[in-house]
Amino acid sequence: MRHSYAGCTTVAAIAAITIACGNQETQVIENFFRAVQAKDTGTMSSFAVVQFDQEVKSWKVKSIGEEQRTPAPLAGLAKALKDADEAAAQNKKDASAYFNAHPLEVDKVKPLVESGGKVPANLQKTADDWKKFSDTDRELKAKSGEAKQNYEREKRLVVMSTGSSGDPDTLAGEVITKTAQVEIESGGDVKTYAIQLRKYDVAPAGQTAKVMSRWLIQSITPQ
Repeated sequence: MRHSYAGCTTVAAIAAITIACGNQETQVIENFFRAVQAKDTGTMSSFAVVQFDQEVKSWKVKSIGEEQRTPAPLAGLAKALKDADEAAAQNKKDASAYFNAHPLEVDKVKPLVESGGKVPANLQKTADDWKKFSDTDRELKAKSGEAKQNYEREKRLVVMSTGSSGDPDTLAGEVITKTAQVEIESGGDVKTYAIQLRKYDVAPAGQTAKVMSRWLIQSITPQ
């Protein structure tokens, strides 16, 4: 069945429409495209991390694939971020200790290391040591920045899906993903898109009762 709700003008009207025989996965796709037609970006962003910037005339959910389960990654990403920050802090501490032990030598070689200037032979070891601290600092800061980005992205998904008001880092379990094939009529053309859905089957650490979780739209890819 192909759907079109171009006449809807309010969020309330969109929310009121349900699919008689649809499942949760189908319903979240239906709600998304109703919001697209209504140009309701607030509703879209409440359960989708992507936008669909084309005009949608109608759509049809052709199929929804089998669920795939993988370990929930947030706790591991939190540890990776903590380890990266600690490594950067330790390198900074070691560099400070080295400077305190060789203040005059470091003051002389630091501008030469930064500019690539010629280092006197008697200060070459100091220059090499300081360059190593500087290079390591840049590498570890870049690694920490990437780890933070990965952690924050996943944390946002967990909170959006579970509505967790506690510490999402403590939630353990699995991520469930499914891929839906959806025909979308836009601009006179009908194209098939793969829509990846994501939710969480998780519980707080040490507990067996799972938290409530809803499907999110993670990606929309033309086929």
